[in-house]
Amino acid sequence: MVPTHLEIDPLWREGFLVAYPKRPVNYFVMDIETTGFSPYSDYMIHLALLEVVNSKPVSCTAVYVDWVTRGVFDEPSLRRRLAYIKEQAAKRGKVIDFDFARYSREKIDCILVLKMLYDLIGKAIEAGYSLVGHNFVKFDANMLSSHYSKFYRVNSPFNHIPLVDSGGLEKARQVRLFPEPGEAISQFSLRAVNAGGKGIKWDLHDHCVRTYKLQQKAASLTEHDPADDCMKSHLVLETLADAIGWQP
Repeated sequence: MVPTHLEIDPLWREGFLVAYPKRPVNYFVMDIETTGFSPYSDYMIHLALLEVVNSKPVSCTAVYVDWVTRGVFDEPSLRRRLAYIKEQAAKRGKVIDFDFARYSREKIDCILVLKMLYDLIGKAIEAGYSLVGHNFVKFDANMLSSHYSKFYRVNSPFNHIPLVDSGGLEKARQVRLFPEPGEAISQFSLRAVNAGGKGIKWDLHDHCVRTYKLQQKAASLTEHDPADDCMKSHLVLETLADAIGWQP
């Protein structure tokens, strides 16, 4: 059913569909949790990838990333960073409970994780997949690109795969941001995320789940768990695609 509760400007819909007539149906949704917000001094510690085929989730993989063994952090320092994140989230009324015991049991070497991810993105490009995330183009991609530059001395693996930012599209819907002629959807997503707009809300948890009426589908999903956030981003993208008549 097409969700009629979303306000879709007809001119914006038409402009978007002319620019991007083909809806992505095969894609990976990616989400990371990190030790902070700086792409230069913070690190991904939890990564999830949700594979979607023909618009349906088929598998999800999540890994904890070990920076301690490589000496990037010592364990007390990592615990302090995570405690600070939890404290700052609490001030905003958010609950972030990082499972350090599980992290210690299941963590995988950071270099191995980066290599596996790099290889997977390469295969996704060959298969014609897109990459989806919420605020991915501004935060997650920057963080990971910094990791690849620092540890592998290679360019960002995200330069050659279409990036569809569910948060960027939701923001573009509200501010009626139109694609420019010939603009790739990755660039449009980034421009949308960076666009101004007083009072515009596009947060995955507080805004999108409610606005897209996903409360029931998301009821069992934990906020700031990467695997669950991947599922929410997928639901947001598919709901918006249905609402604007974005065809495969």
